[in-house]
Parts: sequence; C-alpha cells; structure tokens
Amino acid sequence: MGFLNLDPETILLQIIAFVLLVWILRRFGWQRVAAIVSALEEEIRGALEGAARERKEAEQFRTSLMERLAHIEEEHRDRVQQAVREANEASQRILHDAQAEREALIGRAKSDIEYAKQQALIELRDYMADLTTTVAAKALRRTLDEDMQRRFLDETIRELEATVAPQRNGGSHGR
Repeated sequence: MGFLNLDPETILLQIIAFVLLVWILRRFGWQRVAAIVSALEEEIRGALEGAARERKEAEQFRTSLMERLAHIEEEHRDRVQQAVREANEASQRILHDAQAEREALIGRAKSDIEYAKQQALIELRDYMADLTTTVAAKALRRTLDEDMQRRFLDETIRELEATVAPQRNGGSHGR
C-alpha cells in the first residue's frame, strides 16, 4: 500500500471506533442532542412567530397612528374653515352695523337740517311780519284806521306764507 501510507488495521479500527461512537451517541446522547436541537428549533420558531406578531402589531399601530393623524388633520381643517366662516360673518355684521349707523346718522342729520330750516323760515317769517308791520304801521298809521290795518296785515302775512310755502315744499323734495 504505498503511496498514501495507510495501514488497513488503522482504517478498520477507525471505522469500528466511528460506528461504536455513533451507536453510543445514539443510544445515550442522541436524545439529548435531539432535545436540545428541538428546543432550539422551538425557540427560534417562537422568536420568528413573536417577531411576525410584533411586526403585525407595529403595522396595526402605524395604521392606527396614520388614521388618527388624518382625523386630526381633518379636525384642524374643519376648525380653520369654521374660524374663517365666523370671521367672515363677524366682518359682515360689523359692515352691516356700520352701514345702519351711517344711515341713522344721515337720517338724524337730515332731520336736524330740516328742523333748522323750518325754524329759520319761521324766524324769517316772524321777522318779515314784524318788519312789514312796522313799516306798514308807520306808513299807514295816519291814513288807516285800526280795522283796516289788521286786514292789511293779515293779507300781507297770507301772501308771504303763500310765497314761502312753495319754496319750503320744493326745497325738501328736491334732495
């Protein structure tokens, strides 16, 4: 046997030793090794199942968070829109109130102007009546008796009122 220098006795002894080792391991130790391997296998399977379960829970949690975020964004958008609507309504109310107040002020001013105009016309008429009476009394005092003076004065006042009344009516309708 030459080139490998293998001794057949050594080979036979090694084969017998290997078979004996396998038989001893199988008889006494294989069940322990199989139990350890089986336990490791179960532990790995449990870890993989736990990881899958945790991954599924994490995905459900992520989905839940995304839904909550979408809900929060929707609420925020609704609140902003509500605030804009309320601001627009308040703006419209303020404008409406300001217009109503302006109209009321204009109405009061027109009323005050008309009242002042009427008062001025009354004062002017009274002044004209007094002036006319004074002038007429001086001019006619000697020529007319008291009854004629009174008729003349009434006629003059009626003529003056007839002249002032169309101006008053025309002036208030012209605006």
